[in-house]
Formats: sequence, C-alpha cells, structure tokens
Amino acid sequence: MAIMEGLVSLLLCSVIIVVCAVAAIVLIVVKEGSSHTSTVYTDNLWKPSCSSLHPFWLLAFRFLAFLYSSTILITDVIVSGFSIFYFYTQWSFVLLITYFGVATVVSAIAASRSRLSGSHFAKAESTVGLIKGLYSGGGDVESKNAIATLQMYWETVFADDEELATYWGFLMQIIFQTLAGAAVLTDAVYWLGLFPFMKDLPRSYDFLEINLHGMNAVFVLVDIMLNRMSFPWFRGAYFTLWTVVYVLFQWSVHALGVQWWPYPFLDPTQKYGPIWYLVLCGAHVVSYGLMWGIASMKHRIISCFCK
Repeated sequence: MAIMEGLVSLLLCSVIIVVCAVAAIVLIVVKEGSSHTSTVYTDNLWKPSCSSLHPFWLLAFRFLAFLYSSTILITDVIVSGFSIFYFYTQWSFVLLITYFGVATVVSAIAASRSRLSGSHFAKAESTVGLIKGLYSGGGDVESKNAIATLQMYWETVFADDEELATYWGFLMQIIFQTLAGAAVLTDAVYWLGLFPFMKDLPRSYDFLEINLHGMNAVFVLVDIMLNRMSFPWFRGAYFTLWTVVYVLFQWSVHALGVQWWPYPFLDPTQKYGPIWYLVLCGAHVVSYGLMWGIASMKHRIISCFCK
C-alpha cells in the first residue's frame, strides 16, 4: 500500500512539473518579442533609472556586488566543500554572481563606447539647452510653436534611435528576472520554512548563512532601484524553468541512489508530495510577483520625480 501511494504521489508530482514547464515554455514562445515591453535595448542595460545619476555608480555597484558575492560563495565552498551545490541556495547564488559578472562587463563596455561627451546623453542635453535658449529669447507664438514642434520631432527621432541589445544583453535581462524571483524564494523558504526548525544549530546564525539568505535579495533590490531595465511579468516563466531544472536534478540524483533530500518537501514519493509541489508553484507566483510589483512601482516613481 505504501509503495502504491508513493507511485501515485510521484505521478501527480510529475504531472505538476510537466504542466509548469510546458506552460512556461508556451508563455515564452507567445510573449517574448511580441510587444514593446519585451524588447531589450542596450541603453537600458547600463544607464541608471534616473538620468541625473552618473552611470559610473551603477557600474561600481555591480562590480562590488560581483566581488562580494563571489567571495561569499568561494568561502562557503572552502568551509563546506562542493556538496553545497546540492542546495537551491547555492544555485541561486551562482545565478547572482553570473548576473553581476555579466552586468559589470556589459556596463563597462557600453560606458567606454559611449564616452558620454559624444553620446545621446550629451546630444540630448545640448539640444534641450538650445531649445530652452530659444524659448528664453522670447518671440511670437508661431515661433514658439515651431520650436515646440522641432523639439517633439527630435525626441521622436531620438526614441526610435535606440539600439537593440545583443545576445549577451538579452541573456543579462533574462538572468536578472530569473534571479529576482529565485532570491526571494530562497530567502523565504530558509527564514520562514527551514530556520524555525534549525535555529538552535550552530550555523543557523553564522555570517555565511545570513549572507547566502539575505544579501542576494538586497543586491537584487538595489539593482532594481538603480537600473532602467524593464521587468515584464511573463519572464517569470524563466524563473519557473530554472526551478524545474533544479527539481529534475534532484530527481536524477535520487534515481541514482542518493537517499537524502536537502529539502524534504521535494520528495515526490511522500504522502503529501503533490500538495507541497502545488505550494511551491504558488510560492513562485508570490516571489516573482513581489519583485515585479516593486519594479513596476519604481518605474512609476521615477517617471514622476526623476526625468
């Protein structure tokens, strides 16, 4: 009877995983590239959300975040060995390091090519300054209307002149949004699900654990506040696929004979396995939705107060 229940539970968990994976793939195929919000522009990858903030600060933050997170993970490997990569936490931390590494390189290359003095920023400032000068010089209504029309035309040309991101830029955008959901999910599972049962263990409060389950979300939130990258809701599908790959990795390892589960609720043969997997699906929606809401709110605030 127990074996039969385990097989039924495994079958139901498999159906849940397949449905999630197929739904994520279909959503990506249908939505990716089908709207303006899904388009990734080069300028949005390295320029700050607020134009008054110099791009150097975003570049510096990304570089420091890359160094810090790399140091934490290397230290964790030295202390605990490579077996740590059995955990979803370390998978998401590798994603964190990858993002800030790619983001640092993309920001550095784009900033160096721009040279700011000859960039669209400089052209924008000089053009706006010229138009303002003409306005301040007075003139009749027709002249002012002509100047306003010229400004509107220039802004339209400028907006259409944005360069589409390359493969690396597109990959950077996908990693960023996958990481955003994974960071929240990792920290929520640890602090709300696992920590209450292991708070008496020596390592539960140590420096590495706090960084592995805290600094990831902090770094992502700061980058969301600083960057001007879009955050379309459908890219939560990549986050879902990332977790599906991890779950399949765990299933494969256990099929080869490993008995221990780093997260007991991932065992698909347990009695309440399907329920846990449905809870995990809901946790993905909440985790990504939280970051999507923060990013959307940030864009609204920036559009109102930071031109």
